[in-house]
Amino acid sequence: MTATRDKWEEGLPEEVAFWEDWLAGRTRYAEDRALRLSSGRPFPWWAKPLIPGNPKRIRVLDVGAGPVTALGNVWEARTISIVPVDPLAREYDAVLGKYGITPPIRTRYGVGEKLVEQFGPESFDFAYACNCLDHALDPVECYRQMLAVLRPGCSLVTFHEANEAEHQNYAGLHQWNFSVRDNRLLVWNAGGETDVVAECELAGGFRIEAERQYIKMTLTRKT
Repeated sequence: MTATRDKWEEGLPEEVAFWEDWLAGRTRYAEDRALRLSSGRPFPWWAKPLIPGNPKRIRVLDVGAGPVTALGNVWEARTISIVPVDPLAREYDAVLGKYGITPPIRTRYGVGEKLVEQFGPESFDFAYACNCLDHALDPVECYRQMLAVLRPGCSLVTFHEANEAEHQNYAGLHQWNFSVRDNRLLVWNAGGETDVVAECELAGGFRIEAERQYIKMTLTRKT
């Protein structure tokens, strides 16, 4: 279940332009911008209960992070290493340099469909993706890969707006819709639909929360 690469690549300049405006301050998300560019931010409270075993060193993967991760890395008595990845990391580096911005944690190049190849299996304690997997070539493969790079019993969390491709008329990177039916997360477009959990061999427990137009999925790798 993949989008066509040509269509996907056509949408990349628009994504870079969005983030250039954001970095330049030409954005209605000024509060989010100020927060992301600040140092010493706390690790999200909602993610803490999802880290099993009370480890002192925690490695976190942020998929499709954009030029600046949304995640903080401060948690008392713990060392948290956040690894933000994005297929446009090189383009974002150029924009960051243009505006003289040094992010607290620099995003590195990486694609959601090849995480195991890049990082190896069972190499993270937590994974996160927000408003990005619906922009991927193959969102379901991204879920499989995220589970594979998690250690057994660890979890991932994703946030996505429902049916975004429909709302955007399938323009640019918007080629996939996320929706919930019968408490299952579905990825779909005109070519068909896929139940995410059913297609992930490593999937264990999961929880879906829908509020307004956003869908939050918490998915735990089997022990």
